[in-house]
Amino acid sequence: MGLVIPAKAPNPETAIEDYRLPGTDNAPKGRHIEMDILNLMGPPAAGSLLAAVLAVDLLIATVCVLCVVFLTVWVVVYAGPLALGGCPARRNRLPVYAPLLCLAAWQILASLVMGAIRYVMEGFPPGALESANYIANTVINLLMIGAILFVAWRFFAGRLKGFGLDLRTVAGDFAAAIVNFIAVLPLVWLGVVIVDFVGKLVDPAFEIGVNEGLDALKQTPYPAMKVLMLTYLAVGVPVLEEFLFRGLIQSTARSYLNSPWPAILITSFVFALMHPVSHWPAIFVLSVAMGYSYERSGSLFRPVFIHIFFNATTVCATLLSN
Repeated sequence: MGLVIPAKAPNPETAIEDYRLPGTDNAPKGRHIEMDILNLMGPPAAGSLLAAVLAVDLLIATVCVLCVVFLTVWVVVYAGPLALGGCPARRNRLPVYAPLLCLAAWQILASLVMGAIRYVMEGFPPGALESANYIANTVINLLMIGAILFVAWRFFAGRLKGFGLDLRTVAGDFAAAIVNFIAVLPLVWLGVVIVDFVGKLVDPAFEIGVNEGLDALKQTPYPAMKVLMLTYLAVGVPVLEEFLFRGLIQSTARSYLNSPWPAILITSFVFALMHPVSHWPAIFVLSVAMGYSYERSGSLFRPVFIHIFFNATTVCATLLSN
């Protein structure tokens, strides 16, 4: 629901190969067409396109290499998954129904408000309808964040610090989240590639769907609404979902199971279910990384930052690819 997985981005090199010049429908694919396109663009534009493609390839290769390095260090130096063995539980008196009530309240409230907006604004342009939806969702997010903070203040030992919100750790969490994000991102990409590969084996026309939020972002003609939508997708959604899933659901599961890994896996399974089926493998992997970072550090800022980095990166990549 909140994590943004783009559709398969167009490959600039493939796009060039598939291009047909006007009036040459039977022109052969491949290098000749590529050269025609570059000639039509002219040296400056063609050079910029090739430079952009090379820069993206280099960036992806760098991220993959860093991923291998970080995961190797994690396993060799920090004992990998065993590193959570000595992590203390977050002491709390959360009733098992509290996170479920928050989750249900969020979903029901959002459904009712969205239904009311569709009814009242029937016949309005799609851009206006989506703008109203985003304004309403932003208000709902703020209300739910406030409610979750109250629950955390009420039931966690140490109040909000016990929940994992200690402002003294923000700088360190930000730096660590960058490392965590780079380490897990290629694994998330792998999940997307596997789904795309299997989907095309079953149905050659299969495509991983574009996130609805990105469609709405492209539809609205209002700059102010674009800013609101970007802020909502890149910041608002990660904060609410991490407070709810990691902060409440995972903490409750950890308290009852007395072990971090079952709590992380259960929370990640529930979190993945909140998203489209084709996104499940990638979302599950990312959720496990965010859950691990919460247990390892005890800080909720760290998974929030990872979630923000992921959503912001995906939104920007999708918009640029279009």
